[in-house]
This record gives sequence, C-alpha cells and structure tokens, in this order.
Amino acid sequence: MTKCIMFSSIVEKNGKTIYENNMEVQHNIPVGTLVEVTHDNWYGDGCCEKIHGRYWVVSQSRDCDGTPLYYLSTINRPSITEHPLRVLSKVIDVARTTTVKDMVEFLDLPEIEALLNTIYHSSIGGFPEDSLTVVEITDEIKKGKDSLTWE
Repeated sequence: MTKCIMFSSIVEKNGKTIYENNMEVQHNIPVGTLVEVTHDNWYGDGCCEKIHGRYWVVSQSRDCDGTPLYYLSTINRPSITEHPLRVLSKVIDVARTTTVKDMVEFLDLPEIEALLNTIYHSSIGGFPEDSLTVVEITDEIKKGKDSLTWE
C-alpha cells in the first residue's frame, strides 16, 4: 500500500509543520509597491515568452504550503481578496433585490471597483518574495529614466 503525505504536513525540527512555519512568515512587500521581476511563460508547441518587467503589487496571497506570494499588475489598484465569482454573485443578488439608487451606491464599494479592475486589468501572480526587486519610486523613475532596456 502506497502512503501519500502532503508536503505542507511534514514536521520540521521545531515540531511544527512546514505549513505552520510558513504561515508565521509575514509578507514584507506592501500592496502598492513597484517591483521588478523576470519570468517566462510556456504556451506549448514552441510558443513562449521571456518577460522582464516592472509591475505594481496588487495583492498578497499564500501557496498551499503557506508560502507568501504576490500578485502584480500594470495598474496600481488592489485586486480583490475574495474570489471573483463570489463578488460577482453578490452583485447579481443585489441587482435582483435593490432599487437603482441602492445599486449605484453598492457599485461604489471598493470590492466592486477591485473586481472590475481584476476583470479589465488582469494580474499575473504567484511570485515568491525572493523573485521580486522593490523599485524606489523617484521623479526620475516616473519620467522613464532608468527604465528597462534591451541589451
């Protein structure tokens, strides 16, 4: 009989599981921080891309083993922390039961704005902290000086 164990359930020397230890690790890069990252995408059949870019941190998350992760976007707006379908379900429920005035007030909520930003400006994500370099925002950076260039 083969026994399967979840990686996150392995007990480390301190008597805690990997998951418990990782959950104690704090996110050190706040939402709204400009970061630089290199990554690649493999689409299959030879189609791929290598990316070196600067993005805004729009949300913090965790991997299944509790490792802190970051989601990035080209716009500096937080993405939703709740699953998009759950938020969309709330919108539909409110639309069925409220007046136009109440709906306008509801749509002004930050979570709805974040949902729309998530839909229209999708984020890329699952980046561990050690793959990100924080970029200090200066007037020069805002004007494009020291922007990324091709070698």
